Amino acid sequence: MTPSLPRVVNHDSAVPLDLRGSVIVLGNFDGVHLGHRALIERARLLADQRGAPLAVMSSEPHPRQFLNPDIAPFRLSSRPGKRLVFAANGIDLLYEPSFDVAFATRSPQDFIVDILVGYLGVSGVVVGDDFRFGHKRSGGVEDLVKAGRGGRFSVDVIAELQLEQARLSSTRIRGWIADGKLALAHQALCGAWLTSVSIVEDGSVLFESHQLLPPAGHYQVQLLDRSGAPLGFEILTITPPRHAHLSTDRVGPGARLITDWRAADFD
Repeated sequence: MTPSLPRVVNHDSAVPLDLRGSVIVLGNFDGVHLGHRALIERARLLADQRGAPLAVMSSEPHPRQFLNPDIAPFRLSSRPGKRLVFAANGIDLLYEPSFDVAFATRSPQDFIVDILVGYLGVSGVVVGDDFRFGHKRSGGVEDLVKAGRGGRFSVDVIAELQLEQARLSSTRIRGWIADGKLALAHQALCGAWLTSVSIVEDGSVLFESHQLLPPAGHYQVQLLDRSGAPLGFEILTITPPRHAHLSTDRVGPGARLITDWRAADFD
């Protein structure tokens, strides 16, 4: 049985009363890596202690897509993939704001007062020590700590997590995937690298335009339906520039998710 997806809010409707007072983790979450999971685990501990919902903020589109629409494919996680990973991590509420001009130009103070306190009514915030927010990334951890004083909400700041003798980040994982170092990417992402695809009748596989892909080659992958249920393992072949197809026609056309990318050795 697959976990229930988190309930999603984005200002189109009020936050349900039973989901107010959450402990929320703030970030981009492009790929829920080990560092992100450390934040979630800290937030889960606080939420359990308080009997509060567990929440995550992750905007769509990714800020890089909005600020630089012509950027080369870079995304680790699609929206459906992220939601499934959040479900597997027990997230109750996903605050998924639209990253647009209004959101990008909001001041740090407005973000705190209007969104964290007013809209979400959070009881606690958990962030990494390098978290930035607000117009031109002008807000930082110190602004959250200052705003939280007096009992408005608690602020927990989690130190960086190291992997391969350096700070773990989505940027480093992107580099590993681009270089074909999938074992390192799997380690960093706990195996949960989920990519959205559309499969057409001839077995061709279409990726979202901003989805980062590994180098051309043959890969063993696992196909999932959109609820996360496994559909079996297949061989996926990628050829330049972004062409891909499955080795069999056992899978009918439609939207799918791919996980468990591993290089297939035919030697």
